[in-house]
Amino acid sequence: MTLPDLQEQLRLHPHDPMLRYRVAFARGDGMWWPMSDTWNAQHHLPTQDIAAWLKTQQ
Repeated sequence: MTLPDLQEQLRLHPHDPMLRYRVAFARGDGMWWPMSDTWNAQHHLPTQDIAAWLKTQQ
């Protein structure tokens, strides 16, 4: 399914959590929701992107 296909499906089914997830990652810019709304941010747990994680593996 292409991103436009997923977006159209989400338009038709805006409360489908799996479609929200698929669109968020298909867009290529990560999260659909504000970082401040995540469980990790609310519990003051640091996160890192893949580039930062890879640096720790060298």
